[in-house]
Amino acid sequence: MATQSVTLGGVLLAPLLPIETTEERIGEEQERLDGSRVFYHRAYKQSWTLRHDNADEALRTTWRNRWRTVGTQTYTNENRESYTVYVAAFRQQLNRMEGANAYYELEMELREV
Repeated sequence: MATQSVTLGGVLLAPLLPIETTEERIGEEQERLDGSRVFYHRAYKQSWTLRHDNADEALRTTWRNRWRTVGTQTYTNENRESYTVYVAAFRQQLNRMEGANAYYELEMELREV
């Protein structure tokens, strides 16, 4: 059963849908003497892009702390499948201020190890 909740390192991230998933074929391509090409497949790896366009300061801090965690973390997706990942990128942009409250647009890229 799919849920919107995903976790990284055991911490709830609460991204907004859609969650973008990309699959990549890992291997090596070689050119043979006759000019033909061959691909030696090794594995499939996934990457994910999570976004939130209305994050308050607390959620921004949660995401930033996951970015600042060195090393690999366990990512549990919306289908409750777990992957070992590292955070490849984190971006934040201040969207608006309401009094003393700031709201941010967040984006985080995860890559499977």
